[in-house]
Amino acid sequence: MDSRLGTIKTLQSSRPPELVAAAWASGLRELWRRAQSEAARRPRATATLAALLIYLMISLVYFWWPVHGHFRDMAINAARESTLPDLGQSLWYLRWWPYALTHGLNPFITNKIWSAHGYNVMWEISIPALALLAWPVTATLGPIAAFNTIVILTFTLTAWMTFILCYHLTRQVWASLIGGYLFGFCGFMVSQGTGHLHLIVLFPLPLSIYLAALRYEGRISRARYLALAPLPLILLFLVSVEEFALVAVLAYLALGVWLLFHLSAWRETIRLALEATGAFLIATVLLSPFLYYMLAGYVGGVSHTNTIYSSDILGFFIPTDVFWVLSRYFLAVPMSGGNLSERDSYIGLPLTLLMLAFAYERWGKPSGKFLATMALISFVFALGPIIHVAGAETIRSPIRQVFNLPVIQKALPIRYALFLELSGAIMAAIWLAEQVRWRISKVALGLLLVVTLIPHLGAGLFATRVDVPPFFSTSLYQRYIKPGDNVLILPLGAFSREAMWQQQTNFAFTLSAGYGAVIPHPEDVLPIITRFGTAGESPAVRQPASAAEANAYQYYVEQYVATEHVTGIVVREGFTAQYSAYLAFLHEAPIHTGGVWYYPVSPEFSQATPPAEQVAGERVARCYQIGPVAHWDEQLQQIVAPAGAVGVAAQTWVDRFPGGTYDLALTASSASTRHFAHAEIDVMGQVTVIPLVNGVTRASFAVPGRSGMVVIRIVSDGGGAFSVGSSTLTKA
Repeated sequence: MDSRLGTIKTLQSSRPPELVAAAWASGLRELWRRAQSEAARRPRATATLAALLIYLMISLVYFWWPVHGHFRDMAINAARESTLPDLGQSLWYLRWWPYALTHGLNPFITNKIWSAHGYNVMWEISIPALALLAWPVTATLGPIAAFNTIVILTFTLTAWMTFILCYHLTRQVWASLIGGYLFGFCGFMVSQGTGHLHLIVLFPLPLSIYLAALRYEGRISRARYLALAPLPLILLFLVSVEEFALVAVLAYLALGVWLLFHLSAWRETIRLALEATGAFLIATVLLSPFLYYMLAGYVGGVSHTNTIYSSDILGFFIPTDVFWVLSRYFLAVPMSGGNLSERDSYIGLPLTLLMLAFAYERWGKPSGKFLATMALISFVFALGPIIHVAGAETIRSPIRQVFNLPVIQKALPIRYALFLELSGAIMAAIWLAEQVRWRISKVALGLLLVVTLIPHLGAGLFATRVDVPPFFSTSLYQRYIKPGDNVLILPLGAFSREAMWQQQTNFAFTLSAGYGAVIPHPEDVLPIITRFGTAGESPAVRQPASAAEANAYQYYVEQYVATEHVTGIVVREGFTAQYSAYLAFLHEAPIHTGGVWYYPVSPEFSQATPPAEQVAGERVARCYQIGPVAHWDEQLQQIVAPAGAVGVAAQTWVDRFPGGTYDLALTASSASTRHFAHAEIDVMGQVTVIPLVNGVTRASFAVPGRSGMVVIRIVSDGGGAFSVGSSTLTKA
């Protein structure tokens, strides 16, 4: 070859494989040596980082693995009808806060739900902190991926923060790892993790205790404490106001108990109490915009029964079906506590025995008395006002009156179990660190405690497919629903999907109702909520007991459609037969498309004058519900009260009417010539009594002011059998 064209370079032969392997091995040994050196130089930082990675791996195994491959369309949530409305609500708020801020809207007030009234989201569990922190994930992968990310990280961080607290108290890695797991994956966390996102963000609690311990010991300055301590409190408030209130109550109670057993350190305790108060005040100032909207126009919402949501004594020791070990042997055991998510007080027999041993062995030390006393207080509070055993009420709690106090009365007693579980985790870490000498023994005992809290991953409790029908998951809805339309999605209540479906469209329309504990104007919208909700675990609409009640149901539907200006009604697949009779007044056949039934509502109804706001001279039939002394006669198609019966035979559904004068005509038929019944016209508590005659009885009454509640009762006086016919009410 001509040398002017260049020289041909010979290929260099590659190194032998054994030399490459030796180089890799040498590099790994050097890396390991440096890691060991760094770990020896900074053991605490290394242990803390290792604990974080361990808990993250556990969280991934427990919660990511069931949804892997479907991270954007399957949620870490129980695959049960009763938990899906709460899931939909969480997805709604994860999308709402970024949507409001990017569209220049007030994020605290929305018309996307309860559109006719406007809705204050601070009345609800609106999780603003989670929505804002997860915003990048929501924007790129969607709200389901954001929901799953929060679940995985909150389990990880709660365990990790508990590890940091336990390591500060024990200076032992293995004991602290066990303590971190026992709270990070405790019965409260795992149970609530099946359906309540806002209740599992608990890592601010051990972090707050850790900061308080550092300040009490003088390891951080007052300025640093006051700068750091408000942060976990703010986060907790912006996720769950209920847990924030519980932490505030228990924090001061704990300081009082600590002072009781540490009188010699009263100066340090009082100082910490004052500075903790300062941290709460700083948090309050920083939270002032949220507090303003929370207090503005506050309504009470749903009140849960303390006796239902109280822990069963057996619930502390017998695993529910959210746990893997032995739970299948106890499924038939009845227990109080409410639904699956709320039965969260399980700590297991091994941890119970360890806590008793800790209390016995360390009762002579002030710190031992403190932890044992706090565990006992949490246990008693979790039992609620009435002690339950195997689901049966037994005796009243000696502290039952405490549950009527402000703040405490708003919380479910069973929620106090989380403080028992945190106390147990700390006690276990200290006991393992001090009472068990050999590391292998620590590991063995720790594994025994851990095994009892392994979630039952095969029960479908941490993976559910979020099925949104094609009507909403595609652009199909745009053929029927225009931007700004006000839609009613049925059913409401325990089987509702309105929040989940609406957020899927990025709030392309408004909802006339909304899922949650608070109704903005109950006197206006409650009738439709109670009639279009569902009962228990069965997808059955509350059906009327008679034709008279059926007429009342339809009347309220028509009234609701007009009042709320509903432009369309969507009925979930499988429910149309239960609602079709009440929607017959629309005079249009529903459209079955995209996995739903769509009922168009004409302007004749959506823009009509509501029946309760009729103009002068307009007549409207007032429908009755059957009282306790009467029954429905199918042949007569009337409400009938027998001879000798005394009491309410019929009553109107309670309604609010505009102020003014009304003429009432009541029809009653009786074969008796004696006085047989009377009518009670109750206008805002002022009752007028009118004797009824055989035929039509006429009367007038006035509603003062702008509006008022009116109730009309027909009361049997025992004078003879009679029936209640049609009645009319006319505004004069």
